Amino acid sequence: MKKILPTLVFAFIMNSLHAQSTTPPEKISRNTVFLEIGGNSLVYSLNYDRILVNKPTFKLAGRIGGMYLKNTGIIENGGYHMYSFPLELSYLHGKGNHHLEIGVGVNPSIEKQFDFDRTNYSIFPLVRLGYRYQRSDGGLFFKAGFTPIIQTRKDIKYITDSPLAPWGGIAIGYTLKN
Repeated sequence: MKKILPTLVFAFIMNSLHAQSTTPPEKISRNTVFLEIGGNSLVYSLNYDRILVNKPTFKLAGRIGGMYLKNTGIIENGGYHMYSFPLELSYLHGKGNHHLEIGVGVNPSIEKQFDFDRTNYSIFPLVRLGYRYQRSDGGLFFKAGFTPIIQTRKDIKYITDSPLAPWGGIAIGYTLKN
């Protein structure tokens, strides 16, 4: 029994070393900047996205963005400034340039209302299900997705009174070349 355990451990290690591929991973362009209309920030957002993990059949990407919106009170009573900062982690499934994108994250938002002289702070959960076109060597970037609005605050309603509102977004940008 004392000789069997070290032999099994040695065999496992040797098998693991042999199973690792000696082929270097595909060199890809990882950094993207893009404009999203609709989507997680409701109106628009400017974003930076980076591929964090690159495997043959899937990738993981992280995103940070920002939005500023000002209403002077002409359209609605009162006025406000709204800042939004979507943070998202996406799983990309597929080979080549075409991917299924499944994302989750949060969207911290700040809304400064002038008529009531108050500031609202909110954190909305994010989800995404969509299509993503991204060349591994850089260039044109495009994605479109279903991004439902999940309203967690009862005192602020966007789009509908329902806690879950259907929504979507479309984005275009550029993946920086290595």
